[in-house]
Amino acid sequence: QIIFVLAGFLGIFLMLTIVFAALYGVQRNKSWNTVDITTAIITVTTTAQTNLCVTPYCIKAANYLLESINKTVNPCDNFFEFACGTWLKKNRIPDDAASHDIINILRNQLDSDIVDMLTSPIPDDLKNLQSIINARRFYDSCINETAIELEAVHVILSFVNNELGGWPILQGSSWNEDSFNLTHLLIKLREYSHNMIFGFRTSADDKNSSVNFIRVNN
Repeated sequence: QIIFVLAGFLGIFLMLTIVFAALYGVQRNKSWNTVDITTAIITVTTTAQTNLCVTPYCIKAANYLLESINKTVNPCDNFFEFACGTWLKKNRIPDDAASHDIINILRNQLDSDIVDMLTSPIPDDLKNLQSIINARRFYDSCINETAIELEAVHVILSFVNNELGGWPILQGSSWNEDSFNLTHLLIKLREYSHNMIFGFRTSADDKNSSVNFIRVNN
């Protein structure tokens, strides 16, 4: 009987040993899996942080987007309000404009930047550039209200009569129809970026961006 009892205890001991060994193996695998997952998360996070753009331009763009969205709205309910709600509240349509969008904002900002460039001191390496001189001279003539008032419309009338072939409404019987040249008038207007009757420009082909063509608009 003692032998049977000892054999029973030995069997129970072996079974418990096997069970504990199995539990230890499962727990060890869980620990290793946790370590692997944690390592993977750290690796992905580190990679994302490494590829994250932190230049002033990227930060400014990200801040602009964050300030434009309306976080109180569920995007699944109203995505437009979610994406643009705050921007619409901060950018009302001006009284002197029929519409207002980001293009207008950028255009106004560009105008301000150009004015700053034309009124700020010229760097020494750019003082002799004819394009800079012409741009500043043109801007100065536009803001010189005293000279504009003195010249009145005489400059415009002189340009119409001498460069564009005259205007019968202004010249009356002195206008010479024989000396008027429509082709010359259209070319002159085009030189000043005015399209009459038709216009043309070069642009990339919509179907093949490597090819340019001349587009004629009527």
